[in-house]
Amino acid sequence: MRDSNNVTGHVLAQRVDRALESRRARYTDEVANILEAAYRVIEASDSTDPSLRAILAEAGISTPVFYRHFASKDDLLVALLDDGRRRLADYLKARIDNAGDAEGQVRAWIDGMLAQVVAEAAAHRTRPFLVDQGRLDKKYTAEQKESIDRLLDLLEPPVRALSGGGRNARGRARRNSVAIYRLVTATMREHLTDQTVPTRAERAHLAEFCLAGIRRSD
Repeated sequence: MRDSNNVTGHVLAQRVDRALESRRARYTDEVANILEAAYRVIEASDSTDPSLRAILAEAGISTPVFYRHFASKDDLLVALLDDGRRRLADYLKARIDNAGDAEGQVRAWIDGMLAQVVAEAAAHRTRPFLVDQGRLDKKYTAEQKESIDRLLDLLEPPVRALSGGGRNARGRARRNSVAIYRLVTATMREHLTDQTVPTRAERAHLAEFCLAGIRRSD
């Protein structure tokens, strides 16, 4: 009897696991569908405040399905911003890995960030978030910091290599990385707002300015 109970329990556990796995897969697909639908609506409307009704229509889902995964439209926008930064982090890492020395890695990071403005498709996806980022930053401080830290963590090692040693080298490298991030994103925001593209000369000058700032902070 005990063996029979053990077998029954094992079978039930397997069925529960399969049911949970199926539900997780369905929920993952639903979230991915909502995110991609929101991206399409944002690209089509070029809006910093896309209509939730338009997103639901594009995704082909009901309101209850949406609220099963997101507490509000802002919650969705933060998820989109985080998703975008994860993709950007992967892109930046690939560029950095292919760069040679620390200076080349810093240039690769800056050029990779600015590519979000130069490439038309990327600009359409990036513009609403950078233009309207202040409001989301205040409302979702912890979430925003976490996703920004992923980008800074890629920049900090080459910056630290160029910043020299001494006391508080790590803290200095982080401060330099934050300063570069703020300068680059401010440049991105200006071009995205004006719907312009930074020239090759402007991008090169920005990289040289940042590198000079790193060296002077030794």
